[in-house]
Amino acid sequence: MLSIEARPSRCPEASITLTSRLVLVLLGAANAVSAQSIPVADPVSDYVRILEISGGATSGSTFVRPTHLSPAWLEGLGPHPWLERVERARRATSSEPAVNGANDQGVSVRPTGARVRSFVNTGHPFGFNDDAVWQGRGLSVGLDAGLELQWKALTARFHPTMTYAQNTDFELAPTGWPDLPPVAYPWRVIDLPQRFGTESHSSFDLGESEVRADVRGITLGVSNRNRWWGPGIRNAILMSDNAPGFHHAFLGTRRPADIGLGTLEVFYLHGGLEQSDWFDQSLAVNGRFVTGLVVAVSPDWPRGLSLGMGRVIYGLVPDSGRSLSHWFLPLQGLFKVGRATPDNPLGDDEEDQLLSLFARWVFPESGLEVYTEWARTDHAWDLRDFMLEPEHAQGRTLGLRHSTGLADGRLLVLGFELTDLSKTPTSQVRDNPTYYEHWLVTQGYTHRGQLLGASVGPGGSAQSVTIDLYAPWGRGGLVLERRVHDNDAYYLGAVSEEAFQCCHDVSFSGGPRLLLFRGDFEVDVQSTLTRELNRYFQRRNDVWNLNLALSGRWRPR
Repeated sequence: MLSIEARPSRCPEASITLTSRLVLVLLGAANAVSAQSIPVADPVSDYVRILEISGGATSGSTFVRPTHLSPAWLEGLGPHPWLERVERARRATSSEPAVNGANDQGVSVRPTGARVRSFVNTGHPFGFNDDAVWQGRGLSVGLDAGLELQWKALTARFHPTMTYAQNTDFELAPTGWPDLPPVAYPWRVIDLPQRFGTESHSSFDLGESEVRADVRGITLGVSNRNRWWGPGIRNAILMSDNAPGFHHAFLGTRRPADIGLGTLEVFYLHGGLEQSDWFDQSLAVNGRFVTGLVVAVSPDWPRGLSLGMGRVIYGLVPDSGRSLSHWFLPLQGLFKVGRATPDNPLGDDEEDQLLSLFARWVFPESGLEVYTEWARTDHAWDLRDFMLEPEHAQGRTLGLRHSTGLADGRLLVLGFELTDLSKTPTSQVRDNPTYYEHWLVTQGYTHRGQLLGASVGPGGSAQSVTIDLYAPWGRGGLVLERRVHDNDAYYLGAVSEEAFQCCHDVSFSGGPRLLLFRGDFEVDVQSTLTRELNRYFQRRNDVWNLNLALSGRWRPR
């Protein structure tokens, strides 16, 4: 049976009203023409970074995506394999008129492109960083397309996504939570279902839709677009496109702003999160809010260095509704001692926080970039506590990429990335929360049943190696990865024979990928074969899965 899911917006009405009024005020004073930005999942967005490490000057747009490319930076590039594709992106992100031009009222309309994606899993669900799509067992499909209207500083973009998941049956791990359905996550209370129900599943999502005003380097509006914060390529601890985009109001720099000694990026958002249909429905009455701030600086010296800091706080919407203070939570103090009172001596709060520091250093002479992200999901008590145990409740990512120029201008790019969100040894002597899980906000850091942060998940880790050849015809490469599933749950169960039998749950996966350019169209093919050892922490419960992915994209001129 096919079930159609039409979800109403749970974004705070007050935030939309306030932001819409601000947008209209700005429109009256603005003369600049708005511009399209490159979505998180667009391969051109990542290719920009490869151009930087291949000898081009740094664009300064490192940590905050969708990407707004600097025309001056693009025009200064020499020949490179994807010159024509990046030129299309340049036109899309500039103030040039749309293909159809502007009418007498100064309004222009352009297509935002179209994309169709299909996935097949032979054994069990597998897939990540795929926004609104949920890749269950069997066939899963995503279709998105849209239009963008521009008038002076205003951009109205309608680019929805429709999805379908065949969602066929597979062996589930038994869950020990009586208030949750059998398809719920088995190892902890979090809205991260093993399976999206027991029938085929379809949905309509606003996708990359938004309304915004761009004025003098500032962007402001309401949006449903995916955001990616941080330097990671396969995993972003704070915010990624692993889940559908959520409704939010935002304010920030449109592209890196020149501050004399370098460039600065600032981006703030406040929105609402939705619960899936496969969690405790009695908890979905008031919903959840999320608010976040990210700041990134790229100094002129040392050349190629970029530094950033981000903070995300999410919580339950109170019965009385959210107040103005919820909008400013990312600015609250970093230490619990500042919130301690006689009634709350431990300084506990009702929200959960994710704090992240990140850096990236590009060495174009060597064709190399190194990047790292260090995060923390629990406040330190005070500065002394932080200095004694900075590793407490930490998560981290470390990565590097190297680009080598070949004949005919082709590029060979090697990459390595490690992400680890498992508990540190401090958990043996003090409470150490698991990433994306919270004792009060039981849905966790999720939206519609998928994680908003790193796809490795709560208590997980991953190490990946990639090799890709970039040429005028597209890209061809290989991906190898090792994933450890919820090590926090494994170590917790190691002291309880009732919960687990034994053994780490580890997946080894790999396969080729191919991206082909054909005029206005792009075809992307990827095959991933996975061998999971000790699935569900059961000794020698080893399973295979083959994931086949085929997508086609129309990129307008």
